[in-house]
Order: sequence, then structure tokens, then C-alpha cells
Amino acid sequence: MGNVREFPADAEVPLDDLRRAVHEFVMTGRRSSAVRRRPDN
Repeated sequence: MGNVREFPADAEVPLDDLRRAVHEFVMTGRRSSAVRRRPDN
């Protein structure tokens, strides 16, 4: 789709989880624990 950055097929985040994570970030200024992250390679 014209994007040179590749994303894993399982990188999709449910919209409700995204909303919760953004709300938590806005309220605390910290990354949300609601969204699991893979370690950086």
C-alpha cells in the first residue's frame, strides 16, 4: 500500500483496547498496560 515499513500480521489492536490505552495515556502520561507489546528487536 505504498508503506515501506512492514508490520506483523498480528499487529492489529481492537478499537476498544486502543481507546482505553489512549485514555490512560492522556490521564497518566504513561504507556497503558491495557495493550501488550512485543519487545523491540
